[in-house]
Amino acid sequence: MWNTKDDIAYANRPAMVDDLVQHHQIKGLTYRQLIDAIGEPQQFEKDSTEVYYEIETNYGSDIDPVSGKDLIIKLNKDSIVTGYQIREWKH
Repeated sequence: MWNTKDDIAYANRPAMVDDLVQHHQIKGLTYRQLIDAIGEPQQFEKDSTEVYYEIETNYGSDIDPVSGKDLIIKLNKDSIVTGYQIREWKH
């Protein structure tokens, strides 16, 4: 259900993200284990120390996003999850 996407949004992720980070051990997973658990991220940081999962994106009345929330997973140089952050953004 984490990866279920309707036309433009991951409708289940806002309700699931708290459970995911509070009740499932993410820290210490290898990158491969992370992918097996929750799927491919939407975006990678240039140096591959962070991967991003879209939680929600708000488009307002335009086609360009106006705000949103992402789950950022932090990786060390050996591609082991060292932490996470939920980041809200606005344009």
